[in-house]
Order: sequence, then structure tokens, then C-alpha cells
Amino acid sequence: GNSAEQTLDFVVPFRQVVGPDLVEIEAENFHENVRQDSHEWQLGTDLTGFTGTGFMRAIPDSGANIESNYDTGSPRLDFEVNFLKTGTHYVWIRYLKTGGEDDSCHIGMDGKMRTDAENMSAPGPDNMWYWSNERRDNLGRAKLEIASAGVHTVNVWMREDGFRLDKIVLTTDASYEPTHKISEARPVEDIPHSKAEPNEPKPEEPKPIEILPVAQPVRDRTLRRTAFDIGLE
Repeated sequence: GNSAEQTLDFVVPFRQVVGPDLVEIEAENFHENVRQDSHEWQLGTDLTGFTGTGFMRAIPDSGANIESNYDTGSPRLDFEVNFLKTGTHYVWIRYLKTGGEDDSCHIGMDGKMRTDAENMSAPGPDNMWYWSNERRDNLGRAKLEIASAGVHTVNVWMREDGFRLDKIVLTTDASYEPTHKISEARPVEDIPHSKAEPNEPKPEEPKPIEILPVAQPVRDRTLRRTAFDIGLE
């Protein structure tokens, strides 16, 4: 039925960039992909410019917007992260939107909604891969407060269907911004626009975030494991 929860099995190699206080997670490298209600996250490779082996897209693209009770009513991706530090961890997402109808998602932890990381918005240009740390309606930066070190599950829920997620970054560094400018200068061609949501007013989008080099470079290495570490190595 529409309310049923179904776990989808999918295995891909892990490739992460890890450094002190930072973990970069490819969206397709989830530990669980859970279908809820009538939507699910699906692997996509039909656009250029993604990193890793693909990106995840919330489907079907029917104009749905799940604002509340999304923990039980919206499809979810789970990523296990071994946190070596407590405190504030800032959340960045790399995404692609076609307009105001497919430009947001929710982030949480251990299966629970987190008010400081829900309603993440995509303020950048349409039809381009871009980074955001912003929340809708000028609610500030997305972040997770980690109360205890150890393994926790970072969750991503669909807010608007059609949303495309390529990568997630968690960092304790408040001044960090993703280093790679990835082809936002060239639009991805021939993307069908998401269906309009007649009951939702267009949000006032903050100005696009400029991507600056990180002060301290991180190492690049290939991993295959069942959890991601963040903190001092």
C-alpha cells in the first residue's frame, strides 16, 4: 500500500574524500534506500557533470511536496558515519534543480527529524550542479548537533520530488566551503522541468553561494567500508 515501507537493496563501491573534521559522501553510496508512501530514491546517470558513479533522484516527479511528517511519509536514504567529535557539524549538499518545484530536501539523524537541517534549499541556478548549505525561508545554515561520538545514521528525505542529489559533505569547520567548482558554468542540456505545485508559493531564494578553496587541502583516497569517519584520524 501507499503507507508501506520497503527497503531497496543496492550495492556500489565507496569512494570518499576524508580529512580532519570532514567527510564527503557520494549520494549513491547509501547503506539503505527506503521507499515510503508512493515515492523512492532512484539512481540516475542520465545527466552529465555528476561525481562518483551517479546521483540519486526522488521519483516519480509528480509535483509532491512533503513538508511535515516526512520521517514516515517520504523516501529516505541512510548513510552510516562514525563521528569522532561531538558538537556542530555543518551540512552541505551538491544538487541539481530545474526550478522551484524540485529544489529541496530534508536532512536528519538516526531516523529522526532535525529542525536545524530540514528544509534544505537549492538557491543556485537552474539546470546546473551546485552546492548549498542553506535552508529555505532564510532559516540559516544547515547543521547537525552531535551529542555523542560514535556511529550515527545520517538520513536524507525527499521534500520535493524530482530533486537530484549528487553528494553530501559534513564538516566541523564553520568556514569550510566545497572546493570544486564542478561545471556550474555550463548548464546541463535537455532536462525536463518538474511539475508545478499549484499550492506552494515560490520561495524567496537567497543569492547563490560562491564556492571558495578550502584553507587546508584534504587527501584523496579510495575506500570500501561500511561506515564513514569524521574527525581526527
